[in-house]
Amino acid sequence: FQWPDIRTRATVDGVIALIDAEALAAGRFAHDEAALTAARAADPTLDHDSPIEELFEDQLACADLVLLNKTDLVDADTLATLERDLGPQTRRGVGIIRTAKGAIDPA
Repeated sequence: FQWPDIRTRATVDGVIALIDAEALAAGRFAHDEAALTAARAADPTLDHDSPIEELFEDQLACADLVLLNKTDLVDADTLATLERDLGPQTRRGVGIIRTAKGAIDPA
């Protein structure tokens, strides 16, 4: 948000990191990393100076809330492991909420 075109037009009230539990359990950051790479190559506004791994780490470090999505596609032990591994990568007090199909109660 320090880019000149953005910093005067946006404020950040909170950062939510959305994580694909199934992909992360398989050692990936997205369901289809090849499609992500193709999308970034096709649209220069999606390109980043840093690799996707660094963006993942940055989003976790800045997150006020983490949504762990697609939890219906992994077993309970895997979910517990993912949450345990994500915890140290987030700031103290940041909650991790499990979601399936992106559904979450706004309350």
